[in-house]
Amino acid sequence: MNIQIAKVDKMHQFAVNLMDSGAEVNLTQMAKPFGKAKQPIQWLRTEEAKSYIKTLSEVQKCSSGDLLIVRKGNFGELPQGTWANDYRIALRFAQWLSPEFSIAVDEIVLNLLVKNQNRRAIAPESMFGVQGVMLFDGYTWYPYTHVLRALGYSTQSGSIYNRPKRHPSHFYRFMDRWFVSDDYVAMLKKRKELETEQKQLELFM
Repeated sequence: MNIQIAKVDKMHQFAVNLMDSGAEVNLTQMAKPFGKAKQPIQWLRTEEAKSYIKTLSEVQKCSSGDLLIVRKGNFGELPQGTWANDYRIALRFAQWLSPEFSIAVDEIVLNLLVKNQNRRAIAPESMFGVQGVMLFDGYTWYPYTHVLRALGYSTQSGSIYNRPKRHPSHFYRFMDRWFVSDDYVAMLKKRKELETEQKQLELFM
């Protein structure tokens, strides 16, 4: 077993069991700071949860019961509680608990999965204040929307969806998020500098 404690802050902590095929996440621990109204059983009764788990079980070719495990009492190193046997369920559950909380959970679980897959830590390189992530191919990639914000680009314009199609070799899709290469980050930086220079020239014309 490879048990990690995911720490959002002092109040919000939960166990993650990293495996070769993915990760199990303790939903009971994740929900504890949010009170009884936010226990896993409450979410599992919602139509959203039922529909999502049913669809995921069909894709995974397993039963819905295989995706959730309830552990009681002492169970080796694993804490008791309701565990999601697929990290995607944990991410959906976190969104139901709190949108703000889910953003932090997404980052933490992503980093744990990548770190486990590569058997090495998150790459230390950063560009313009954006931390790089070492993905499966051994190269450092950067969260696309983080790069856009850091360089002053809009994250709402239609162009952000067209760039991956125009420059596929510089984009990497992982866990429903886009990452970009360091060369593309540098190109975006250069383009922003040229746009700034052009605007400054126009002011003097």
